[in-house]
Amino acid sequence: MSKDAHGWMMTAPNAAMVDSSFNSFPAQAAEVVIEVAGCGVCHTDLGYFYGGVRADHDLPLTLGHRISGRVTSTRGGYLPEVRRRIAEVERLDLDRLMQTRDANEGLAAFVAERPQ
Repeated sequence: MSKDAHGWMMTAPNAAMVDSSFNSFPAQAAEVVIEVAGCGVCHTDLGYFYGGVRADHDLPLTLGHRISGRVTSTRGGYLPEVRRRIAEVERLDLDRLMQTRDANEGLAAFVAERPQ
């Protein structure tokens, strides 16, 4: 099942981003479609936007990576493999990345800034 989706597209450095609607597509063989709930941008994304870093792809471009969401469609019996790989990434994140000083400082700063 496909439904209309949207993303904020960078059309030029330092220009206002454009809300771009598109029709999401059904999953093809060995693919999944993810409904994105959130997406982070990093310093490189900001470099593309503010013009200090040349983008590797032609514009327009939707910036961001490290998305969070849910799988809405799969094809070719791929769902068990996706679930296994997602579990591996979750374990990596919890067992290794979240044990670092940077992750804990970032999390503490985030919690400290949240309204009570």
